[in-house]
This record gives sequence, C-alpha cells and structure tokens, in this order.
Amino acid sequence: MALEKIAVFVALLCVILVASFGILGSNLMSVIEKSKEIAILKTMGCTDSLIQRIFISEGLCLGILGGILGIATGIGLCGLLDRFGLPLSGSLQSFEQLPVAIDAFEVVLVGVSSLVIVWLSSLYPARIASRMRPVDALRQAER
Repeated sequence: MALEKIAVFVALLCVILVASFGILGSNLMSVIEKSKEIAILKTMGCTDSLIQRIFISEGLCLGILGGILGIATGIGLCGLLDRFGLPLSGSLQSFEQLPVAIDAFEVVLVGVSSLVIVWLSSLYPARIASRMRPVDALRQAER
C-alpha cells in the first residue's frame, strides 16, 4: 500500500506538471500580448522586480484557483464514493464496495507541491517580462 501511495503521488505530480506547462504558456502569451503595457509601465518608472512580481502573482493566482477547485472536486468525489459506493466484482470477498479514505497530510502535500510547481513555471515568463526593454516592446506593438 505504501508503494501504491507513492505511485499515486508521483502520478498526481505529473498531472500537475503538465498543467503547469499550460500556465507557463498562458503567462508567456500574456507577456507577449501586454508588451505595450509593460513598456508604458517601465517608462513611468516601474522597476523590473515589480513587473516580475506582477507576473508571478498572476501565475500563482491561476495555480491557487486551480488547486482549490481541484482539491474541492477530488474531496467531493471521494465523499460521493464514500456515501454511494462503487460496487466491486465478486473476486474480492472482503469488500462489497471500494473503500475511500482521505488523508489530510496527502491532500496538503499535493496542494503545496502544485503551488511550488506553478510558482516555478511562473518564473520564466516573469523574467522575460522584467527584462523587456521599453523601446523594443513598443516597436513590437506597432507591427
């Protein structure tokens, strides 16, 4: 059972990793689309670190929202399975239906791991946005 729990945790992390590539792509597209606005902010005196924090917080907001919805959906489905059950075939004599147990530590571990992965996937687009030069951004916006 312990090996199975580790395998499920690794599988969940892989799913979260794939979702983080979606967040990375979304943030990169946001940087490209908002290059004119970034240039205006920089010409008004906005620092690179502030722009970086803006895009990191955008990625973290997406990750927190997705994490809350995912955890709530998972706990809700587990509650439904516990209440209504999932009948098993006759080969398992000791169980009539699938047992469901929610471990709070594992839920928190997956949630924290997903936030770390989302934070890491937000760093690259934020760095690109903060390194953008205002002149280049305005030239790209004109095209």
